[in-house]
Formats: sequence, C-alpha cells, structure tokens
Amino acid sequence: VHAPIGAASSRGLKTVFTSLLATCEMSLVPEDSQESGLSEDYVKIPSGEEDEDIYGPDTETAREGGVAMEEKMESKESAGVEDVPQPVSKPAADKKVKAAGYLSFLNVLDPIVLYVIYWHDLKLSAVVLGVCLVVLLTLTFNTFIHTIVLLLLSFMVVSLTYIVARLAIDYYLNKSVDNPFRGYLNKKIEIPESEMIAWAKYLSKELNCTISTLIRLLLFDNVKSSLVFGLVLWLVSNVTNYLSLINTLFTVLVLAFSVPVLYNKFQQQIDGVIDKVVAQCKNIFCKLQKRIPYLQKSKQE
Repeated sequence: VHAPIGAASSRGLKTVFTSLLATCEMSLVPEDSQESGLSEDYVKIPSGEEDEDIYGPDTETAREGGVAMEEKMESKESAGVEDVPQPVSKPAADKKVKAAGYLSFLNVLDPIVLYVIYWHDLKLSAVVLGVCLVVLLTLTFNTFIHTIVLLLLSFMVVSLTYIVARLAIDYYLNKSVDNPFRGYLNKKIEIPESEMIAWAKYLSKELNCTISTLIRLLLFDNVKSSLVFGLVLWLVSNVTNYLSLINTLFTVLVLAFSVPVLYNKFQQQIDGVIDKVVAQCKNIFCKLQKRIPYLQKSKQE
C-alpha cells in the first residue's frame, strides 16, 4: 500500500515541478519572440557555471563588437593617440583674379584691387564703395584739410563712445576697469625702414620711367603713339570743362565698380563692337599714312 502511494506522490511532485519550470521559461522569453513564433533554441537559460545570454545569439555578436571596440581604445591609449575629429575639407580657394580681353591693362593693379572691383566679395566691395562715396561727398562740401579733420574727429567720437560703454559694463560687473584698446596701445606700430627704402626705390624707378615715356610722347618719337596720346589729352580737356575734379572722381569710381563686371558678363558682344571700331580706325590711319609722307617714313623706320 505504501509503495503505490509513494509512486503517486512522486509523480504528482514531478508534474508540479514540470509545470513550474515551463512557466519560468515562458516568463523569460521576450514578447517579440513570443509573437513572431521563434523557436525555443533562441532562448537559453543559465545552467551550471555557463554564463549564456537569454536573448539569443545576436547578443554574442554585439558582445564581440564591444570587446573589439574596447581593445581598439586600449591600443590607442597605449600608443598615446587621441580621437581627434578630422577637419572638414574646405572648398578650394578662388583662383587669382585676372582681367581679360580689352581690360587686360588692369592687371598692372594690385590683385586686391581687382578682387574688389570685380565684386568677388559682395560685402567687401560694398563697404569699399560706400566709404569712397562718403569721402567724395564730404570733399564736395568741404576742403581736403577739413575733410581729413572731420574723419579724425568722427573716429575719436566712435572710439570714445566704445570706451565709455565698455568701462560702464566692466564697472557694473565688478571687473577690472581699463582701456579696452590697451592691446593696441601696447603694440609697437611702425613702418620698417627696409620697406620704406624698397618703396622709395620702386617709386623712383616708376617716376623715371614715366618721365622718359612722357618725353617720347611729347617729342613724337613714335608718331602713332603721340597722336593717340594727343587724342586722349583732347578728350580729357573737354571732359574737365564740364566736370570738376570731384565729379570726375565720382565718374571714375562708378566706372571702376561697374565696367569690369559688365564687361566680364557681356564680353563677346562688347568685343565684337570694339573690334569693328578698331578696324575702322586702322583703315583711317592707313589712308592717312599713304597721303602724308612723314607718317609713311616713320612707319618704315
């Protein structure tokens, strides 16, 4: 009697233990795996001394990646290499500005001047044009010395206003009160003697070259060049009869900031018109050379 009762009780305990184990297994399975119907092979329960993941084999791949990352960081630290962010590649710098076509004579100017008059930087060109216009407008109503004095006084007013505002802010914030331009005042600003000598040599060379060229033009060393120079002088004399010096400077300033841009945009059309005019002028000069012996003689020389 005792044997059947013991066997029945052992079978009942085994059934209860099996049901409890199944319930634990279901509680350890994620909801995603339950809904997608994943097999029980992807669910592992820690048993014994093995330390296995309960979320399937994907966790092992992630663990391997993490270990590899840690080893890489340790190797960098041992080599003394830090993770420095790579600088962002900047676009290539603009090419050097050069005048083309019939405006190629402008290449004698400084590259900065060409950069400004060709409006490669809109803000810089606008500021330069505005400053030049303000100076010319001031010269229109005042003398040159008076204009210089007004510009210096305006600069002093602006600097004084900035100093007072900055000192008031520093005093309110309980900071050390000092001249905000102290950094510029401590700097030694001067023109090196070597640069002064170099500029003097350059100016003397250019002045001597201009004087020699002017003598050749006035004494008809080259008849064609002298006639062109005389035509330019005649045009300048007529222009100055109707325009004062300030008005002439206004005109030159506007042309300097407008003609290069327009020519660069409509170069083909403008070159076609200028080529026709130059061809007609050459035909007229050839006829004059045939009728005037002196011009024909100078051409042969």
